[in-house]
Amino acid sequence: MRISQFKDLRFAIIIRFMMSPFYAVRKGRNCGIFPTWEECKMQVNGYSGAEYKKFSTEQEAREFTNSVSQNERVHINNFAPCIPERKRLTTPAEQPTSTKNMRWSSSSEKNSFAVCYTDGACVNNGKLGARAGIGVYWGENDPRNISEPLKGLQTNNRAEIEACSRAIEQAKRDGITHLEIRTDSKYVLKCVTEWMPKWRKNNWIKPDGEMVKNLEDLMYLDKLANSISVKWTYVVAHNGTEGNEKADMLAKSGLQK
Repeated sequence: MRISQFKDLRFAIIIRFMMSPFYAVRKGRNCGIFPTWEECKMQVNGYSGAEYKKFSTEQEAREFTNSVSQNERVHINNFAPCIPERKRLTTPAEQPTSTKNMRWSSSSEKNSFAVCYTDGACVNNGKLGARAGIGVYWGENDPRNISEPLKGLQTNNRAEIEACSRAIEQAKRDGITHLEIRTDSKYVLKCVTEWMPKWRKNNWIKPDGEMVKNLEDLMYLDKLANSISVKWTYVVAHNGTEGNEKADMLAKSGLQK
C-alpha cells in the first residue's frame, strides 16, 4: 500500500469515527451515553417508559441525559445516577441506615431470624437468547416459594439480586423484621456486605470511574435490605444443602416459564 493510500485510509477511519452516533438513555435500566445501538437497546428494550435518542455529537447526548424527563419531574444531580422508579410490592422502605445489622456469615445457627434460601439461574448467560429465572425457598410447600422468569435483561447476576429483593419484599409484606437470606452467590454477598457502603458514599461510581453494573437492581436491594434487619449467609452451591437445592430447582423451573 502506498503512503498516500494509507493516509487516505487513516483519514477515512478518523472521519467515520468522528461521525459515529451517540445513543443517549435518559430513562432505562441504566442511564448514560452508549456508543452502539446494541448497548443502548439492552437498556431500553422491554423497559416501560424508556426515553432514549440518537445524537451526532456527545455534547447533545449529554444535554439530553441531564435534562428533565418529559414524563416526570426529577431532581438533576450531575454526579448522581439516573434511577428509574420501580413498582413496589410493599410499603416504602425507610431511609438507609447503618450496615451494622448486615453481616456475612458462614454459620447456620438457629436464631430469631426467619430463614429463606434464594437462587438465580441463567442459560446462555451473556449470550444472545439468554433466559434467566429466580427462586426463593421458604420451606416445603410454603405458599411464599417463588419460581418465576426474570424480567428485563437476562443475566445470572441480575437473577441472584432479584431473588434476594423478592425475599425481602415478602418478609416485609408478612411483617417479618429479622430475615436471614442464605445464598450461594458470592457476587451478591460481596455487593451487600463490602462494596455497597463504598459505592453509596461515591454516588455508585467505582474507583475506576465506571458506573456500578446492575445499578437499579442493586440500589433497590440496598434500600430494601436497610428497611429490616437482614443477615446474609453464604452456602456452598450444590453441596447437599436442602434449602439451596430447592431454591436452585425453583430458579431453573422459573426460567422455563
